[in-house]
Amino acid sequence: MSSQERFLDAIADESARMGRLVGDLLDFSAIDTGTLRLVPDWCEIGLVLEAARRCVSDAPTTIDLGENAYLLAVWADHDRLEQVFVNLFDNAIRHGGSLTQIVVTVQADPSANTVTVVVSDDGDGIPHELVDRMFLPHERGVTAGPGAGLGLAIARGIVDAHGGRIELQPAECGTTIAVTLPIEPPPNAPLAPAFEPIVESSVEAAAP
Repeated sequence: MSSQERFLDAIADESARMGRLVGDLLDFSAIDTGTLRLVPDWCEIGLVLEAARRCVSDAPTTIDLGENAYLLAVWADHDRLEQVFVNLFDNAIRHGGSLTQIVVTVQADPSANTVTVVVSDDGDGIPHELVDRMFLPHERGVTAGPGAGLGLAIARGIVDAHGGRIELQPAECGTTIAVTLPIEPPPNAPLAPAFEPIVESSVEAAAP
């Protein structure tokens, strides 16, 4: 590879990094101000997880959906849920390296009308001093690599907006994070995505 090609690759990488940083800052601002907008619909958990895995190609990821769980649908914003799991997969790699093994399991609880997605890795785990602050913004470990430290805070904000919860679970090694989501929409939720109509405005010429 020539020096010019390396230079262009470096520019492309830096541009992509800056784009992700700006996106994270905008998302966190929307969450922080309560203006995060969801576009909910019935979406299949299996498809959300597969899409997230494809976005983080460096992660050796095993997804165990259990019996018939692949077709399990929840009332949620597909793209925002995908963003949650991309952040969790990416966080596992940042702390554990590209050889980290990630295992995802799905557990439905019909009695509670919830589904829980558990993401586990065999990396070094969350540093002890960050355990109580890991979902706060700008909290990063020394192995986290470049970034603004907003990934887990954004994940929590998105899960909260869905009426769910995200929490760290005890693990013998590595890190285990559970995301619990309601399956059905809340009583007053619309039954289809709400789109604002596009209204074309016209300017009438003033009479002479």
